[in-house]
Amino acid sequence: MSADDKLKGTAPGKPKSELTRLKEAWLRTLSDEARVYWREQFCSSRTQSDIRSEIFKKLKINLREDNQLTFFRQWLGEQDIRDKEAEAVQRDEVDLDSQGLKGEDLRRELIDRMTRRALARGDFKLGGNAVKLGQREEIVAIDKGKLALLQKKSDAYDRAQAALTSAKQSKGGITKETLTQIERELKLL
Repeated sequence: MSADDKLKGTAPGKPKSELTRLKEAWLRTLSDEARVYWREQFCSSRTQSDIRSEIFKKLKINLREDNQLTFFRQWLGEQDIRDKEAEAVQRDEVDLDSQGLKGEDLRRELIDRMTRRALARGDFKLGGNAVKLGQREEIVAIDKGKLALLQKKSDAYDRAQAALTSAKQSKGGITKETLTQIERELKLL
C-alpha cells in the first residue's frame, strides 16, 4: 500500500484540508531532520496549541483545533507501522529470492508472511486483507488452469475439424485413419 493510498482525497476543485496538507508535507517535502524535530515536539511537554502555532509559522498549515493534531499523531503512528511493514516485505523478498523462490511461490510466501505478522500484531483487518489477497491469487491460478484447458480443447476441436475438412476434400473420402485421428482429438474434449 502506497502512502498516497492513505491520504484522504478531496473533491476535484475543492481545497485540501489542512490535515491532508500536513500529511502530504510529512510524506513529500519535509526533510528527515525536520521530521525528527517535529517528532520531538509531538513528544514534548508543549501544549498542542503551541505546536499548532509553530506548525502554522513554519509550515503555513493552519490546524485550528487540537483534535486535528491528535488525528495527525494517530495517522503518523499508523504510517510508521505501514513503513515498517513495507520494509519487512522488502526484506522478505530479498530473503525468499535468495532461497530461489520465484513467481507464484514467491507471491504466496510473501502473503503468508504478511498474514502471520498482521495476526501476531493483532491487526486483524490487515490479516483479513492478506487472506483475501491470497484467496484472489488462488482464484487467478484456477482461472489460468481453466483457460489453459479451454485452449487445449479448442486446439483439439480445430485439429479434428481440419482433419474432417481435409478428408472430405480428398479423393478417397473419410478413411479409417482419418476417423481414428478425429476420434483421438475428440477424446480430448
